[in-house]
Amino acid sequence: MAQLQQQAAQAQQEWIAGIAQHCTHQLTLHTSLSTYNNSPSTVERLATEATAALNYFVPRFNRVLTGNGWRRKPAYIPILIPALEGTTNTYDRYRTLHWHILIGNLPQHCTTELLHTAAQTVWLQHAAASADTNCTQLWHAPGFSNYIHKETRRGNYDCVATQLIQAPPQLL
Repeated sequence: MAQLQQQAAQAQQEWIAGIAQHCTHQLTLHTSLSTYNNSPSTVERLATEATAALNYFVPRFNRVLTGNGWRRKPAYIPILIPALEGTTNTYDRYRTLHWHILIGNLPQHCTTELLHTAAQTVWLQHAAASADTNCTQLWHAPGFSNYIHKETRRGNYDCVATQLIQAPPQLL
């Protein structure tokens, strides 16, 4: 079973690296959900809370970026490739669950500062969110795509939230 999971993870990583070529920024959104000294079932519940926070964030962030354009025209949908990090770390009291997100297909008016401000404003409206956010322009998107898969190499094959990936249909 482990070999099949590794093969699937490798295929997923290659697929995401292909989409990542169209990404221009990365966003890191921290939660207030600490996994320190928690059981696997508690960590799973916290991961569900973190996913709920991202589900809250995405449509509101899309609206800030494109208005209703992302709903009306599939070509306007921003690329978002999220990966949850921290589910394998129950030994560090200062670490929390956090999302790394590859972002692309942005309107021309979007600057790194606008992305950071918009993301922080929307993110902080959720109860599980932390003010610790970071947005930077990517200089090597496939390298960051590889970075978000680091927990996959530790056996966490669900770190990339494939069910939450959004991209224009021509890229999928």
